[in-house]
Amino acid sequence: MSKNVIVEAVETIQNAIAADETGFIRESVLLHLGGSAASNGAAPRKRAGRPAKEEAQEEAEETPRTTRRKRAKAKGPAAASEGGSLAKRILSFVKANPGSSSSAIADDLGSTSTELRPEINALLESKRLKKKGQKRGTTYYVPA
Repeated sequence: MSKNVIVEAVETIQNAIAADETGFIRESVLLHLGGSAASNGAAPRKRAGRPAKEEAQEEAEETPRTTRRKRAKAKGPAAASEGGSLAKRILSFVKANPGSSSSAIADDLGSTSTELRPEINALLESKRLKKKGQKRGTTYYVPA
């Protein structure tokens, strides 16, 4: 036998072994994942996931969802006109609750901290309100 024939025979045997190993590995993985080995490499059945767009839209229509901002905007102008000026209401809340954050003030007044920001800045500039801290750690006080 020549050397080329032997090399070809060895390569053929190696390819057959590799194909068998690939098949065994595929069957083992499928069995491990809960599929069947007889599925011929087909992917296992998909699990339940996110609902289709139509289902999600139907659910959204059934359950009304109001965000905090929408509730605050709905209350905001009416609440401001009921209790006098917004600045007075902010000052009275901070006087009763020193060290309050802007979100605590906004929650009590039925508004958002974004809507209160200009009024709080005006009170800070006029020195009728003091602040301590920075960014999310900011708290407000009425000076003595």
